[in-house]
Amino acid sequence: MNNLFSMLYLEDDYSDACAFAKMILDIFREYGETDSIPLASAEDVRNYLCRKGIDWINHNKQFQQCMDQPSRLQKYSLFLIDMKMKGEGGVRGWEIIENIREKRGDQASPIWILSNYSFFAQPAKKDYHIQHFFSKSAAGYGQLKDELIEMFLPVKPIAQKQCLEFTNSSGQNVQIPVSQIVSIEIANRHHYLYQLDQKGIVAHKRAFPSYKIFEIAQRQIQEKGISDLVQISYGVMINVKLVERIEGSGKRYYVWLSQRGDNKPLSVSYPYLKKLKEIYGDSLSLFQ
Repeated sequence: MNNLFSMLYLEDDYSDACAFAKMILDIFREYGETDSIPLASAEDVRNYLCRKGIDWINHNKQFQQCMDQPSRLQKYSLFLIDMKMKGEGGVRGWEIIENIREKRGDQASPIWILSNYSFFAQPAKKDYHIQHFFSKSAAGYGQLKDELIEMFLPVKPIAQKQCLEFTNSSGQNVQIPVSQIVSIEIANRHHYLYQLDQKGIVAHKRAFPSYKIFEIAQRQIQEKGISDLVQISYGVMINVKLVERIEGSGKRYYVWLSQRGDNKPLSVSYPYLKKLKEIYGDSLSLFQ
């Protein structure tokens, strides 16, 4: 089975890393792998995880070295961290989270926590917007296993692949089919999603003022291989299947999405025009 992700795994305890590696081994065995893999030493664990696209870091010095490599940080589709790393003075989980987000240059880095300290769970989700907190227990590893399968392995139902998932203002997870999304936009620092009504005729404007849904959508689009949602400017992405017309020439184009509701054109920024031309090719002229 091909690896579909690259993960940075921060854990300073060998026994916990071994338990994690066995969980990964179980996942791949359930989906057809039959090789006998030794996990008798830290080197065995590190080598096995590496083959699965997982970099295991178990010391603060290694972590700091990683933080000094911006290109390496950008490749990870998930960070799974313990709440403290060994080393001079140690590093708390909050510092790790802030360091990762600062170095990656975003506030929506996919960071999950795996920890024995359950009292971290509430502030992790509330104050640091961590999506998942797992305990180092049989139940916790079981939940982590399910989430990894759901997020990364090629066994998800088609309907799941074609949905974006967000957290609403009530803290509830909301799944929105890509086919119902007309556009996702940022305006005045607020994030909006235009979603088709039940009849599929007109889009309703949904506000997500406290959540970075634009960045979350970008990540999920990349991870799930969604091609229908395309960014056309810094703060606008559209469903290319719902485009009514495109007008323009040279470096200036405008897109109309009639189902968006207000019949106002959306400007295409020049750096993003290339993507539209890849989709429509010479037919762009047919919209003029």
